[in-house]
Amino acid sequence: MRLPLPAAVLGLGVLLAAFALKLVNPDRLRLGSAFLLRHLLLFFIPPMLILRAHADMLGWLGIKLLAVIVIGTVAVMSATGLVVRLMVPDDQP
Repeated sequence: MRLPLPAAVLGLGVLLAAFALKLVNPDRLRLGSAFLLRHLLLFFIPPMLILRAHADMLGWLGIKLLAVIVIGTVAVMSATGLVVRLMVPDDQP
């Protein structure tokens, strides 16, 4: 079964239905989300420590590295899309 919706939109719809049917208590979700928001800073500490240890990444070296990453990602995604287009026949849905 194929649905023309992204999984995140479908998940939000299921969550909304669970709220409407009183299957999920919003207070429990509120507690969990508050916990994650309180500890969100932990996700940003490692990158900040790396930038502090390697301050040269904020200059030209970092810009060059970012350019290589972006160009490499675009090249790989483009090549993958081209190969898939060449390999999959046009008559498939």
